[in-house]
Amino acid sequence: MYPLVLSWLHALDVCPHPTALSALTQLVVALLHGQSLRPSALIRALMSPTPVPARQRYKRVARALDRPWLTSAWLTPTTMAAIVSRLEAGAPSRDDACVGDQREKVARTREHA
Repeated sequence: MYPLVLSWLHALDVCPHPTALSALTQLVVALLHGQSLRPSALIRALMSPTPVPARQRYKRVARALDRPWLTSAWLTPTTMAAIVSRLEAGAPSRDDACVGDQREKVARTREHA
């Protein structure tokens, strides 16, 4: 899973440095494995080369979540650029299907009224 997330984050150009990209990838993979943003869940999901005390693991997670490239000011332009490029490519999205379903329901309701 790590190589897929790494290539995805690299394509989004989220991090300014390769080491930061690696650290962010580890955090995202831990989030996907732990399915929670609670520090205790991330601590359990983050892999560590050597066992470390809990206090050090909590500090590591706190530092990881406090990175400037995880702020909305940093991520919003990147995310919007990715969305626009996907829409320009003409890739269908789940939202397009939902909008189409809603239009059909409204049309059927009007026909029966």
